[in-house]
Amino acid sequence: MSKMMGISPTDLAAILSQFPLLDRDQPWLPRDGFIAYDKKGKPKFKPRSFVTRDKALLAYFELLGQKPPEDIVAFFALAGVDIDGQFVLAGRPPADAFNPPIFATGPIRNLEERVRLAERELGAVAYVPTIRKRPSDEALACCEALADRLCVSTH
Repeated sequence: MSKMMGISPTDLAAILSQFPLLDRDQPWLPRDGFIAYDKKGKPKFKPRSFVTRDKALLAYFELLGQKPPEDIVAFFALAGVDIDGQFVLAGRPPADAFNPPIFATGPIRNLEERVRLAERELGAVAYVPTIRKRPSDEALACCEALADRLCVSTH
């Protein structure tokens, strides 16, 4: 449908960023998630998977015969969407605190690698409706194991 309508990959990235409630019970890549503010106004990191967003975007690049981005954060920036979150986590105010969600993307930035790790290493499944609002204990253990293997803190 996107190809038929002439939607560019950056337009699709912007569209996909508008569905933050997807994948709540899927395992996440290290340091991927959302940033929310607690009652004291401090940023708080909440891990979250983006497997559906990444898988849909990768499939679109494949359909178009284009090379997927090496750095998904830089690619989303071209679409006007900040998925880095590191400034907020470092204590700087977001560009628009009243326009959530504030995304955070961990060190795995290559789109193909993100999908491969999410599906094959963590067992994440794209396009599955959220039921539990959190991954299973087994999926959480996979998240920790992947972070340990990659020597990345999950927080």
